[in-house]
Amino acid sequence: QRSFAWTWKSVTGTKIGFAVFVLVINVLPYGLGLIAIGSQIRAAGDFVVLAFAALVASTFASGQPAPTPTMGTLSMVLTGFLGAYFDPLVVAAIATAAGTLGLVVSYGAGEAGIGKLIFERMQDRPAVVAAVKRAFKVTRDHGAWAILVLTFEPNPAYAWSSVAMGASKAPFGRYFIAAVTGSGARFALLAFLGAGVESALG
Repeated sequence: QRSFAWTWKSVTGTKIGFAVFVLVINVLPYGLGLIAIGSQIRAAGDFVVLAFAALVASTFASGQPAPTPTMGTLSMVLTGFLGAYFDPLVVAAIATAAGTLGLVVSYGAGEAGIGKLIFERMQDRPAVVAAVKRAFKVTRDHGAWAILVLTFEPNPAYAWSSVAMGASKAPFGRYFIAAVTGSGARFALLAFLGAGVESALG
């Protein structure tokens, strides 16, 4: 019996299919999250500063070399929500700046050798260890291109990919451009998605 080959081509079929796949896995969970929490945050207008503070803090934290999927999800939902009620470009710029700063800190941790110490403390968490190993392999094989893709579509490996870039002494300029470009595209997409959802529901 022929075994099933799990490849991007078999999953998405075409480049258009891949693009639709990426959009769907962003739109469904974070679009629903936006609708679910939107009314509560919107009603607390006096606390909008806290919403922006939470956006900056969660986005920065999601770029750290630790398993913080909750922070990543929160930052993406907040980006979509705030983009619905404020200038989406401004919201995206703030999120991009905070996220890139978090990733740069991870790059610095790798360059300074701190990432190794963090990794050693996670040896009792096989899933995390596997994600870290994948991050190093992807970064070794693709360099800055891996950063560009992983910052656009975050997953447990993307912060560790920044650590790997620092550990390998990769050129910071190339890394920084990739991180800003990928993060900027992701947060702009989410901010304008939020604006679109608000327009559709309004």
